[in-house]
Order: sequence, then C-alpha cells, then structure tokens
Amino acid sequence: MENQKEGNHFHEWGLLKQKLDTLPRNKLIREGVVWFCSVGKNIGHEEDGKNAFYERPVLIVRKFTADYFWDVPLMSTIRTGPYSLNIYFQEIIRCALLFRMRSYDTKRLQRHAGAVSQESLKNIRRALANFLVN
Repeated sequence: MENQKEGNHFHEWGLLKQKLDTLPRNKLIREGVVWFCSVGKNIGHEEDGKNAFYERPVLIVRKFTADYFWDVPLMSTIRTGPYSLNIYFQEIIRCALLFRMRSYDTKRLQRHAGAVSQESLKNIRRALANFLVN
C-alpha cells in the first residue's frame, strides 16, 4: 500500500514538473534571497518538497545566469555539525543544509520569501568553501 501511495506522489510530481517546464522565465533572482522552490518528490534520503507544489525554502548562494543558480535549502530544525550552519532569517534561527546544496532553474521558484543579511550570506559561503575543500 505504501509503495502505491509513493508512486502516486511521483506521478503527481512528474505532472507538476511538466507544467513548470512550460512556464515563462520571468523571475529576477539575487544571491542572498530566499525563495520557496519546487524541489520535487525525491528518492531515498533526499529532501522532499512539501504541499501541492513540492516546495521547500532555499537560499540562493550563487547566481550563474539569469535563469540558473546554486542554492542551499533552509529548515526550521536547528542542527549542529560540519554539514549545516544556523543563521537568522526573518528574526528566526534557520538551519542551512550545506550538504544539500544543489543547482536549479528559476522555473522551479514559486514565491519570494525574503533575504538573509550580507553577513549570513558570507558565513554560508565561507562554510561551503570549507565544506567542499575539507
């Protein structure tokens, strides 16, 4: 029964993904800005999106083109360790999941959520650099 339920979610995500691909590219992105992004229905231990749009809050850490970026997902559960960094976002501590860094197309972005401070963005970039080198 569980596998059948999971299969439905994969099917629903596939239909939404097809719809997202037809959207026009009209979102202006900036580094340091948080968006709710349709990350999808994933496999294994990968982070799934929530709700009908399979979305999660993500922080844009590097803009490559007007339509393509690297992000770090944010979560409300506080973690410690070398693979995450706690930052303030909208006066609440959020955990930036460094090990889940990923690149996306702007067509996946659903809604703007705000921005982190320049200091937080610098701290995340420094932590990412350390994470990738060590």
